[in-house]
Amino acid sequence: MFAPCPYLPLHVPCHVAALPVLGAGLLSFRRLLPAHPGVCDHNMEAEDPVSHLRNNLNCPICWEVFSNPLSLQCGHSFCQSCIHTHWDREAAMPSAFTCPECRLSFPQRPEPQKNVSLSKVVDDMKALERSRAPVPAAQTDTSAHNAVPALCQRHHQGLIMYCSTDSRCICIKCLMKGCKHHDLQEIDELSAQQKMKLSNDLLASDCLQKHAEEEMEKWKLKIENMKVFYEKIVSGIITTFEQVRKSLDECQILVVNSVNCDKNVALTQAEDHVTHLQRHLDELQKHRAEAERLLRSDGVTFLEHLPQLVPVGVAPGSPNIQQCGNLQIEAVTKIMPEVTRLLQEELPNMLHPEKPKKKCQETSDISTSVDVNDACSIARTSGNVLCGPKESTPRRTPAKISTLRVQLCKDYRNLKFNPETANKYIEISHENCKATHKLHFRKNHVSDATKKFQSWQVMCTEGFTEGSHYWEVVVSTFFVEVGVAYGSLKLDSTIGRNSSSWSLQLRSMHHSFWHNNKETKLQSPMFAKIGVHIDLTAGSLTFYGIQNGSLQLLHSLSWPFSEKVFPVFWIGEDANVTICTMPNTAMDAVTVGR
Repeated sequence: MFAPCPYLPLHVPCHVAALPVLGAGLLSFRRLLPAHPGVCDHNMEAEDPVSHLRNNLNCPICWEVFSNPLSLQCGHSFCQSCIHTHWDREAAMPSAFTCPECRLSFPQRPEPQKNVSLSKVVDDMKALERSRAPVPAAQTDTSAHNAVPALCQRHHQGLIMYCSTDSRCICIKCLMKGCKHHDLQEIDELSAQQKMKLSNDLLASDCLQKHAEEEMEKWKLKIENMKVFYEKIVSGIITTFEQVRKSLDECQILVVNSVNCDKNVALTQAEDHVTHLQRHLDELQKHRAEAERLLRSDGVTFLEHLPQLVPVGVAPGSPNIQQCGNLQIEAVTKIMPEVTRLLQEELPNMLHPEKPKKKCQETSDISTSVDVNDACSIARTSGNVLCGPKESTPRRTPAKISTLRVQLCKDYRNLKFNPETANKYIEISHENCKATHKLHFRKNHVSDATKKFQSWQVMCTEGFTEGSHYWEVVVSTFFVEVGVAYGSLKLDSTIGRNSSSWSLQLRSMHHSFWHNNKETKLQSPMFAKIGVHIDLTAGSLTFYGIQNGSLQLLHSLSWPFSEKVFPVFWIGEDANVTICTMPNTAMDAVTVGR
């Protein structure tokens, strides 16, 4: 019936594609439709009178309501801009000027006159439209027999296509005016496709919800098993400690608290995961409710609100929770019997060293500056060493001490002094590994007073928030304090004299431990070489004295470190502190020895 239109995409319906061939005569064709029932518009009877009037006041060129209508001698009217644009194009052609409606030719460019009556009718129609309530885009009633056809809010005509480019439903005028070359699809076809896709997504969501529910139940069961597991550990520890003398009550509390700390960490992680799973389930249920509401809506409402339906993310991954307790169990079953024997039998004569029961492999000492040969010796020895619980009492057996030192050196850290924090009397040298107290201002003094300590102190560049770390230092005289502190330590503070730092005070008469301005005097020999071990995961800080390749425990404490910890040193007059370093090759060898 109609010739194919070259200006529309091939997938536009044939009854829509045929309309442009009528050109500027479409208005006349629409006026003839009621006289021919065979081709009558099915929506004509339900068409609003104002919309019908609006359709008869359209310019045959732009298909919009007349704007400044002008009339030609032949009687046809057009928008002022439309007719002049038409004649501007014809002026470049050899043919005469014509009427776009009836094709009447004019020898010269006509001078159309303003159609005052038509302009008045257009103004009255626009005023009438403004006085009326806007027609809703879609009805909420989903019943087919009660549904009112949705109209274009721009042109008040029936919606026939969905423009994927503009993400909206369009009418024939939208199609001809702005969406002619856009990506167009049938409303019913696209709605059916998207509903099918959303239905499939809901099926997948059901699987995700089922998996999340099963995962939550599994983790609830794991939590109960964890509680039983840790309760058994605590019960076993308490039962074992009941066999020990009353002097071990403090150790008993320490071990039980350590287990409870591990328990709280593990339970917190597991309960947090259950909380995340519950939140994910709530999001899935909310998504399902919104999707089901959209599925019950009509095509236009569905397509308009579908982009607002945010998909639910993936379920949270399962955390890798390590059930600790091996350290505490090993301490009770292996160490405590030996401690009991030492307290009951060996304590009266503790000054006499214990003869080793087993012949252990010799290990090399770490010198003031740990060289490659010593480190490689430690690495070779470490291959035959088993990790055991941390030492809490002095050991006098050189072989056992060497074994402990090998284990500590696996976590050895090569520290550097931070010159920006050094007091003005502290001079940093030897590649930031040596700090010396000078009686005059140091040459490399940093002028920024906001970073340096006001007391005779210097902080290291490296700080730690987790894990196990070990380092060794050598002091020139017993007028030094070795310790650690939070990064928030005030610059006018002295380590050990506040709640943010811990220090080992080395004096010629005795050694002392300081924290929160409280001194604990230590009954131990004098050591010029000190080893410091901090385990932030276990919450422990230990100071060792080093002599002839042996470690002697000076002081140890447990503390729940809550901030980043930095090594800090207080250096008295004419004293210096040298940080022992281990070459990278030696550190790699120790790591391989694991």
